[in-house]
Amino acid sequence: MVNAMNALKVNPAAMLGPWVEGFTLDEHISSSEFLGYDQTGRPMFDSTRTQVGEAVYQLKYGSRDSAHASALAAAAAAFIGSQWNDLIEVVVPVPPTRDRAVQPVPLVAKLVADQLAATFEPAAVTRTKSTTALKDLPIDQRSAALENAHAVDPARVKGRRVLLFDDLYQSGATMNSVAAILTSQGGASKVYALALTRTKKRSS
Repeated sequence: MVNAMNALKVNPAAMLGPWVEGFTLDEHISSSEFLGYDQTGRPMFDSTRTQVGEAVYQLKYGSRDSAHASALAAAAAAFIGSQWNDLIEVVVPVPPTRDRAVQPVPLVAKLVADQLAATFEPAAVTRTKSTTALKDLPIDQRSAALENAHAVDPARVKGRRVLLFDDLYQSGATMNSVAAILTSQGGASKVYALALTRTKKRSS
């Protein structure tokens, strides 16, 4: 397990989307070995997570120690400070897709906003309908599933430079959808995007 009190090592990568600039801090999993199939036919893997990936995993599913949130926020804020300096005015978390006792994205986003001396706006974007888990849908159906799935409050973002924040970047469908309405409906002057981790691209 990652010692969340130590500085997390990051390996940033750019991500393309309807934002001025976007990055992920690191891959979620650094290596994965196929072990076979379980009794239901599901594939099994022995996976090793990156330091950032382990901290995200522990915050969501493991110990849920707040030290992991602090470590993730420190790594995110340090990267944002080096990349975008004082550009960020508002931090907006991507709305959670399911109920949890601890919601990692808003929790870490709040800590990031505090460290950046930015405004934290968790209600700027809200989910307006339930959607099928995107990972269970073909890629070409994900955008349609997200149509009208979110609403934006212009009073919270209009004319402001917004950081859109999430924990995991997979296909990018959700972050793309939310970023688009932040500008088109919310009137944000600029949108930047940061996800803590990214999934590996599968070989074809």
